[in-house]
Amino acid sequence: MNMWAEDNVAFISMINAFGMIFLTIIYVVFTILIQRANQKVVEQNEVIRKENNSPNVIVYFDMSIFNMLDLIVKNIGRGAATNIIATIEAENEIVNEKYLKQ
Repeated sequence: MNMWAEDNVAFISMINAFGMIFLTIIYVVFTILIQRANQKVVEQNEVIRKENNSPNVIVYFDMSIFNMLDLIVKNIGRGAATNIIATIEAENEIVNEKYLKQ
């Protein structure tokens, strides 16, 4: 057996080299797949971070003790609400526009 190995050193070295090339290709393919999966996780985390830090403005009416109707505008989100524009529009003909402009 030892004599066969000595006679075929070049063949054994060639098999070893092709084996290493094959394993390196497999390693590179799996590394690329892992990198792509990690990139998707990073993108999903960025979307979640933006959603968690965005403003969430709600508007509702509240009746105070003195029978006054208060319009409450509240930001319940974590981010700052900027450039807020509020308009009140009549939805039916019963509401007189002159009261909305006051």
